[in-house]
Amino acid sequence: MATARGKLASAQSPTVKLRQHADRRRSAMLDVRSVWEPDWRQVAEYVDPAQGRFEVRSGQKKAKRSRAKIINNTATRCVRTAAAGLSSHMTSKSRPWFRLTTPDPAIGQLQHVKVWLDEVTEIIRETLAKSNFYKAMPVAYTSDLEFGVAAMLVAGHDEEVVRFHPLPIGSYAISIDEHGKVDSLWRCFQMTARNIVARYGKTNEDGQRVPDPDTMPQNVVRAFKESPDQVFTLESLFEPNPDARPGYGPLQVQAEQYRPWREITWIAGQSKEDKHGILRQGGHYEAPFICIRFNPVGDDCYSDAPGTDSLGDIKQLQYLEGQKLKLIDLVAEPPLSVPDTMRNLGASLAPRARNFLPMTQAGAQVEPTYTPEPMAIREVREEIVAVERRIEDAFFYRLFMMLESLGDQTGRTATEIAERKDEKISVLGPTLEIVTDEGLDPVVVRTYRLLERAGRIPQPPPELATSPIKVEYTSILAQAMKAAGVVGIERTALFMAQLAQADPSVMDAFDANAALREYSDRVGAPAAIIRGEDQVNAIRQSRAQQQRMAQMAELAPAVRDGAQAIKTLDEAVPQEGSLGEGLAEMLGGPPA
Repeated sequence: MATARGKLASAQSPTVKLRQHADRRRSAMLDVRSVWEPDWRQVAEYVDPAQGRFEVRSGQKKAKRSRAKIINNTATRCVRTAAAGLSSHMTSKSRPWFRLTTPDPAIGQLQHVKVWLDEVTEIIRETLAKSNFYKAMPVAYTSDLEFGVAAMLVAGHDEEVVRFHPLPIGSYAISIDEHGKVDSLWRCFQMTARNIVARYGKTNEDGQRVPDPDTMPQNVVRAFKESPDQVFTLESLFEPNPDARPGYGPLQVQAEQYRPWREITWIAGQSKEDKHGILRQGGHYEAPFICIRFNPVGDDCYSDAPGTDSLGDIKQLQYLEGQKLKLIDLVAEPPLSVPDTMRNLGASLAPRARNFLPMTQAGAQVEPTYTPEPMAIREVREEIVAVERRIEDAFFYRLFMMLESLGDQTGRTATEIAERKDEKISVLGPTLEIVTDEGLDPVVVRTYRLLERAGRIPQPPPELATSPIKVEYTSILAQAMKAAGVVGIERTALFMAQLAQADPSVMDAFDANAALREYSDRVGAPAAIIRGEDQVNAIRQSRAQQQRMAQMAELAPAVRDGAQAIKTLDEAVPQEGSLGEGLAEMLGGPPA
């Protein structure tokens, strides 16, 4: 019996060790997260109660999402405006916000390479538009603004190629590598027994999904049969795979357990000593998640954000709103001083009420004991306005609402509005860099690789076999960051045109072709509208040839008349002493 148990333990040891490893990593990541969690809970309570999921792992019943602490919703309104502004200015569905290019300018200038890059860019855009990307990104922006971190799963999909799943704060934890980049994510989520079988079960002979007894615990199998909507808590760990091996072929195909990224999933509370300690061990070619941090400092895994930075102002605003309402109540219904002789007379304080008093109580009256000073309410309101402005500044509210904030005031020039836009760009520049580096770059690369493995990417030109592909962003904010260069080109061209009116030779120093290509690159114009150098040279050679032919056609009558005159002169016999005889002698010809 002992020998059999020893063999069983030996056979189970790889799964047990993997589960122990997952538990250790989860505990370490939760320990790091615990320092930030108190602020997150308060931000969720005072700004957006729908965001927090702090009770999932503990197995507690989902807390009611109460907004009782939100009296003034300025912070909530600012978050939604800022998230909408980031969505429309960085990842707008209605206009292109990125394109593919190459780090090598020589290869990037080849026309057929440009056309291929534009075609692939359009394929990725259409794929993202068909998926839920443009619904998921506003959720990620909201979480990043409120809590300083936003995590989202980027999963493959059979029909849509890619699907995005934003993770609510409190349901996950992250870890960084030696370079300060997020390389691991643990998440906790809930699923019904029916959905667990649909995702992690197996297909029987009839094509139906059924529980897999080799991986699923008996309580899940039993719940699937008896109560399929029973909820279980699951945990997953995504991390670099220490057992990764190089793939095969151009697509680097590899078995799941040897892919660069590992996914470990288990049911929370299930004993790691059980043979069902691990529900599934999967693999991914790229990181199946992204994690955007607002402004991490040093080796911190997490970051502060406008929501946590302005938490004191947000709480103060709710307190001031409560004080204002209390003062208004004191003015509307102040405490009263009532004569003791009126104790049992049933005096009424209702509007238009009549109180009949005995003759002995003539002159008795009810007076307010305390009435707040009128200035008190005004001062509280002024302080509320000041706190609201601080909160709006923290969330960049007035930057995104710039044109609306200008109001109907007259005298605003186009230059002043342009300067306000430049101010917006300079303030949001760091945010743009972090979002592109930790969020958008991985999304575009992951989508490209999924499309490539699905066979939806056309064959690339041979020049790109040894050259990597680079993502360049053309959103409103990204283009605005490059606006200084575009303005420089425009001003130079305008100044050159003005000088050319006095001295046309200055145009010899202006390379119009280079200016056009640089301008189109900075504004993100499609490559197809700009011809390649070979096509331009061919067009110019053809134009030059046509001009020469036109000049020859214009000179043809004169040449024909001259030839006819020479022929006539040659056949004519000059008379003695005539002009013709003198001309013949001058040309050296013999006299006729």
